[in-house]
Amino acid sequence: MPQAPAGSPPALFFAAIYPTGFLAVVKVIEVVGGALLLSGRFATLGLTLVGPVVVNIVLFDIFLAGAFNPLGAAVAVFSLIVLYGKRENFAGLLKA
Repeated sequence: MPQAPAGSPPALFFAAIYPTGFLAVVKVIEVVGGALLLSGRFATLGLTLVGPVVVNIVLFDIFLAGAFNPLGAAVAVFSLIVLYGKRENFAGLLKA
């Protein structure tokens, strides 16, 4: 990923969260969630962990970077495919 120009919204965003250790926590969640997705047995839990991270990636691309990121879009599409495959496990969240 190329470095954002100094003073741009993405640069300011990373300057604010990098020193706090927040990105380290996000990376651990990504790795654990990805491993759970790959296991197959705990795919629902993995998707529950990775889903918010994917949403943040897409929102970052849209609002801060202001550019289309094909990798972020691909991750979002693949996550939606897994979500559709596991929709029965999430059905309780949508029942009134």
